[in-house]
Amino acid sequence: MRAEIRTRDGATGGQRWAAIEVIDTGPGIPSDQVDRIFDEFSRLKIHEDKPGAGLGLAIARRVSRLLGGDLTVTSVDGRGSAFTLWLPLESDASGEKTPA
Repeated sequence: MRAEIRTRDGATGGQRWAAIEVIDTGPGIPSDQVDRIFDEFSRLKIHEDKPGAGLGLAIARRVSRLLGGDLTVTSVDGRGSAFTLWLPLESDASGEKTPA
């Protein structure tokens, strides 16, 4: 796991973000399934035999967006995935950047 302050690609005005990244070296996510892993009740075909309802990532993304951020993933099939929680930073009275 890694936590950093980053400027997010596509963010307006060079806004800074707290980025908390969790990386695994598991089987990765097949490219044809990456777009749907955040859908409610969505399960990867390789995990259909394991318990779960397919809600965890959908809930995590929804909460991150309610906080003004996002949850993203990059993955290489057969090599692993990196999930990044993005939270916007705001300036407090002293000018310091703090999580929103």
